[in-house]
Amino acid sequence: MHVKSALRKELLSIMRSIPREDRSRTDTAICARILSTDVYECADVLFLFIGLEWEVNLSSLLKRALADGKTVLCPVARKKGIMEALRVERPEDLHRSEGGLIEPAAHCPPARPEAIDLTLAPCLSCDPFGVRIGYGGGYYDRYLPLLRADAINLTVLRECQFSIHLPGEVHDVPVDGYITETGVFRAAPASL
Repeated sequence: MHVKSALRKELLSIMRSIPREDRSRTDTAICARILSTDVYECADVLFLFIGLEWEVNLSSLLKRALADGKTVLCPVARKKGIMEALRVERPEDLHRSEGGLIEPAAHCPPARPEAIDLTLAPCLSCDPFGVRIGYGGGYYDRYLPLLRADAINLTVLRECQFSIHLPGEVHDVPVDGYITETGVFRAAPASL
């Protein structure tokens, strides 16, 4: 676990060092990439996060998805390691939590994980095999297995966050693919 902790610290430092104008440029490109995918077009129910200052910001995607008539769900952290998806009907339904995260307000109704067609998860890094390193709380590793088998799980990151190989553990749930400002990529099968 010590290796992952050190890696998280290093990755977070990289993310925080990206100049604001570069973050804005890549956020716009990433949202455009997502909107151009068939998985977005076919998804009726999206589960997405609104990033903190240094994370990919998907707020423009949220607005577009709502305008496109899609059901948009955003995560809210409950007790340690447990996350719930709440329905957001307008951008004003989001607020900054006591922990500093951008989350749905208390009046937003909960949604069942089985309803989700497309998940866009945050990460500190991802590798070609869909191994993602999050912040260490295990929220997505606990939540993703609750989704339908045909739901698509993608992670969103800037190209500079991408890794060739990450240390995965048995409890880590790989994603189906990843989206950066340069493209949309399907995760490669893990080699034995």
